[in-house]
Amino acid sequence: MRMFDISLIDLASMADELSAAPCPDTFRRHVADELDRLSAEAEACTVHLVLRWGARLDQQLMIHGSSTDVDVSAFADDLDRTEGWAARVVAAGVSTVLLEDAAPDLHAVMSSRGISALWVVGGARSLPGSSHVVFAFAARPRELTSPEATALAIHSTLLMSRSISRLALFEWDELMSHNETPERSFLFETDPQGVLIRWPYPIVEGDRRLAAQMVPGDRRAVAEVVDSVTAGATTSYELIVRRAVDAMSSQTMRLLARRSPRGGVEGIVLPPSLPVAVLPDDVSSRLTEREREVARLIAAGYRVRQVGERLYLSQNTVRNHLKNIFSKLGVSSQAALIALINEPVRHSRWDASNG
Repeated sequence: MRMFDISLIDLASMADELSAAPCPDTFRRHVADELDRLSAEAEACTVHLVLRWGARLDQQLMIHGSSTDVDVSAFADDLDRTEGWAARVVAAGVSTVLLEDAAPDLHAVMSSRGISALWVVGGARSLPGSSHVVFAFAARPRELTSPEATALAIHSTLLMSRSISRLALFEWDELMSHNETPERSFLFETDPQGVLIRWPYPIVEGDRRLAAQMVPGDRRAVAEVVDSVTAGATTSYELIVRRAVDAMSSQTMRLLARRSPRGGVEGIVLPPSLPVAVLPDDVSSRLTEREREVARLIAAGYRVRQVGERLYLSQNTVRNHLKNIFSKLGVSSQAALIALINEPVRHSRWDASNG
């Protein structure tokens, strides 16, 4: 039997086991067991799984394997700081990075940990972000045959896709469990008419409707979300808006909302200390309202197809909007657009933490 070979029945059984995990801890244990098994079969000194389902930092989660020889968490962090590493992990399939061929900064990360080679298993194109699995070897591994590489890619893609789907479900409960920590999240709730029962900030202008707490440009979108959730047209929603602090200022926030047992909307406010895909004012002012919606979704990690589904547009229409956005902002790719929107947020977080 070839390395990583497994019957379709066993593969389906593993997928069912991952999907049925009742809680995040059980799920992570299943994933860790599978990573350990793959690591042993590959004779790797360490392996870790990295999940990214969007461009924002808060849409990134690492589930690490374990190793007695390597600090896997520090190793993964150092890889991410290496210039050009992200470009190595976006393609589907298995690629090999050898110590003697590595760029100087990547060479330093590998050699400092006694690692001679890496296998990088990128997620399928259908997966969001740049999710991947990394195997590290103290000695140079034997070369994978094409069937072995395919088998490993199937295993890894299954782990990544199931992880992203399960973590998306667990994310709500995890955020709810942190509501006592102000810098992480805040709770809010409305009655069926959208009037706030609970809100973590002072009420602006005495109007207790959720939409009234936002700047005028965002009120219609919030009202539509409240109507949609309370009517049962959608079960949950994520919205990036600006909160009206007072008559002269505002703050960016992300609302995660769902229908409450009492018929209104309940949710979590993620404060602006967390990175979100928010258009800087100089970018927003140059785009139409529809172009701003497309740009926000692209910057938040959505693909063209997903943007179309979210905005009820065809993929060709989304692409036409992107062409106009590129022209107005002087960028030539989605990657450049994402950097233009997200980099100022990341720099502000870095500056704040080092101030």
